Amino acid sequence: MRLSLQLTLLLFSLFLILISCKKNDNVHSASPGVNVYISGTDNNDAVYWKNNTEVHLTNSNSNAYSSSIFVTPNNDVYVAGGQVTSGSSLAAYWKNGQVNYLTDSGAFVGLNYISVSGNDVYTAGLIEKMSNIRHAAYWKRCAIRLCKCQ
Repeated sequence: MRLSLQLTLLLFSLFLILISCKKNDNVHSASPGVNVYISGTDNNDAVYWKNNTEVHLTNSNSNAYSSSIFVTPNNDVYVAGGQVTSGSSLAAYWKNGQVNYLTDSGAFVGLNYISVSGNDVYTAGLIEKMSNIRHAAYWKRCAIRLCKCQ
């Protein structure tokens, strides 16, 4: 009896697997008129993708990254990221492909977030200076503000 039940469940499972997916199943795409944006890194270059089209923000093998993307209602594209140099990381964001550096060398910075409200650009991440202690930080209009943890 137990073997019969197991065999029945196995056959039923195989049947479900066989009928569930077909090669001609349509892959659903985004709704017409909706753009899909994704930020990331490709071959050590900061990039983003718009509707599967890759847009490079840096030159080949520049040791750069992008981590967050924000698109305004008028289609301005803001991307947070940075470029790693010997022993430090330059925090940056790109607006429509033009880079804006937030830090100079001498610190390790990792940006994780970007948002825009009106003319104000907000970015957030971590910063580590000589003390080897990382602090949460955010930038508004390129001015840094450290978050002090108690």
